[in-house]
Amino acid sequence: MSAMLIADWCPLGNDTYFRKFEIYSMAWQNEINMENLSVAVGAYGGPVALIRDRKKFVKVQGIGKPIISIYSASGNNISSIIWSSGQIIQLGWSSTEDLLCVQDDGSVLIYDMFGTHQHTFSMGQEAQDTKVIEAKTFASVNGTGLAVLTTTSFRIFLVNNVKNQNWAVISEDRQTRVLVAKDRELYVLKQSEQHALPVVPDFSEPISSIVEMAVSQNNRHVALFASNGILWIGSADLKKRYCEFDTKCPSQPKQLVWCGTEAKRSHRADEYIRLVKNELDDAVKQCIEAAGYEFDTTNQKMLIRAAQFGKGFIPDLNPDSYVKMCRLLRVLNAVRDHKIGIPLTYTQLHHLTIQVLLDRLVLRRHYYLAIQIAKYLKLPYNEGSSRILAHWACYKVKQTQLDREQVARDIADKLGYAPGVSYSEIAMKAADCGRKQLAIKLMDYEPKASLQVPLLLRLGEDRPALVKAIESGDTDLVYTVLLHLRENMPLGEFQMAVRNYPVAQALYLKYCRDHNRETLRDIYVQEDDFNAQAAFFIQESYDPKNTMSKEASLSAAQESYKKGRNEFSASLCEEQLKLLRYQKTLEEKFHREFVGRSLHDTVYFLLLLHEVKLADKLRTEYRVTDRRYWWLRIQSLAELGDWIELEKFSKSKKSPIGMEPFVDVALKYESKYEAQKYLPKVRDELKVKYYVKAGLYEDAAKIAFEQKDLQALMFVQARSAPADRTLSEKICLLVSQLSSKK
Repeated sequence: MSAMLIADWCPLGNDTYFRKFEIYSMAWQNEINMENLSVAVGAYGGPVALIRDRKKFVKVQGIGKPIISIYSASGNNISSIIWSSGQIIQLGWSSTEDLLCVQDDGSVLIYDMFGTHQHTFSMGQEAQDTKVIEAKTFASVNGTGLAVLTTTSFRIFLVNNVKNQNWAVISEDRQTRVLVAKDRELYVLKQSEQHALPVVPDFSEPISSIVEMAVSQNNRHVALFASNGILWIGSADLKKRYCEFDTKCPSQPKQLVWCGTEAKRSHRADEYIRLVKNELDDAVKQCIEAAGYEFDTTNQKMLIRAAQFGKGFIPDLNPDSYVKMCRLLRVLNAVRDHKIGIPLTYTQLHHLTIQVLLDRLVLRRHYYLAIQIAKYLKLPYNEGSSRILAHWACYKVKQTQLDREQVARDIADKLGYAPGVSYSEIAMKAADCGRKQLAIKLMDYEPKASLQVPLLLRLGEDRPALVKAIESGDTDLVYTVLLHLRENMPLGEFQMAVRNYPVAQALYLKYCRDHNRETLRDIYVQEDDFNAQAAFFIQESYDPKNTMSKEASLSAAQESYKKGRNEFSASLCEEQLKLLRYQKTLEEKFHREFVGRSLHDTVYFLLLLHEVKLADKLRTEYRVTDRRYWWLRIQSLAELGDWIELEKFSKSKKSPIGMEPFVDVALKYESKYEAQKYLPKVRDELKVKYYVKAGLYEDAAKIAFEQKDLQALMFVQARSAPADRTLSEKICLLVSQLSSKK
């Protein structure tokens, strides 16, 4: 058995082995003659692009235009492109499986594997003028790069990422180098050097020229093929030789391509058998690992069963690696199937990741298999099933021949409200394909109004967008719609539309109050809302930026109230106008600012100016109450410090507000002496409080004791200064006496 397992392994040098085996019998059978074609193969089991070799004379049947045929790795036809552009120099594939078609004028046309044009870019004016004679794609940290060689002076132009073209004579990425062979000599072009640097690979035998070169996918290794059939494999810097192999094939190969970098890691079955004797743990692990490198399912089963048998004798062995490998092998075998045609190796899958593999299945429209793999590997919905279904839905909406109602139902039935699915993105795809009604239908399934509304606006569905925004309760969203409508509709039409939605109308009015008051007034006029118009004019009268006079604004407010039959408010406006006119006369007389003050402040200001008669007149005319007037009189006299006049005023007649305000103002202006004049006249129920307020704790305690109010006495005790021991003892004695009586 072991001899059969290692029979197809061949030595490459001294320590490295490789094997060559057929994965597929290509589906195209005898239809394709590779001798007459140029071939570009995508990495990691990617698609194959074929085009007639421009350097060979081939009999052409049918149309004379070149045809690019795209196949899966198993030879199943995916699509064809009838080429009607310039002369193709080279085909290549990007890391995202886009086909790069390089023309002799430096233009690069990019297609997906189904022949749909994505976009075009140029390698620059100089490349266009001097013509391209050769091109190479390469993998870089930025993505897929492209280098072209021109006819004049053999200048090289490159971009490090075909998705983001940033071309230069030498790449701006300092890790990118160009390797050029001329006869037996090799040169390296670097950005930091003005001239090419010669390098000498370590060939064991003399060679006349290097005819082919190939760089590995990870950019770490390089293979050189010499004219005498010697194959040299070593590090990318050419300083280390891995092996040298005489192919005994002196003719130049059609292509020299790396299919992987793991040849040196391959194991022979007899090595595992020898290991089992002493190292059972390692043997089990290596059986599991070796199964991953096998394409033949029979060998996979044999190695997995061997590992399963061996791990039964190791009680502490962690089974995770065994379970994981079984799962990955099932996935690998599924995508290697002839119908799928992605012959990934275990190493490639590890580098590519499951997510990218799912993306590639989605790109090939194998949605069902992608979902089954995601479920089998128990991936989170957002990363697995939901994401794949969203891609399927985006593809579905592009099928313009299908009925929109049926498409919307199918998508809703499949997707439901799965986590991670955004109906707005699917609807946007439908809109991009010109299927507006389908997009609107799909938006009904989108649960988030914040995603619904912007797309509805984009589709011109303004009123449904406004309704959705209002129903969401999100005021910011309503404002978004309102401002969009305001910018894209005539003003009159906009205002008529908004008035049908009370919530939107209220929010728009609020917006106008803050940002556009002229529009606010126009709306009130349009709606015949006289009370709102009057309120607008009143607010305007107090606005320092108001272009109208204060008097004119108040007059306009009065007229609006009259039109609205609000006589009470109209009379208030009339009184305010009278006050305004009176304030103007006061300003002329005293050269002080009166306009803008309230009635209360105007009276108070007159009292401060000792204009008591004018204040009394104003009080009488505007029916200011006695209580308010006494407050103003007391406060003004205290502020002026006219304590004699204040005492006279207190005796003029009975105070309608009591004596407490007199005490308050005296204490406010720190005149304890004046406060003591009024304390005896304070109401009994407030005396203790006011004596404490004045700091007369002993008197307050006596009053509380006389009133037999224990709570008041304890209040005095709590507020009195603890440092005064004599006072504290007196109050404690009074408390004890009053307590004993109760």
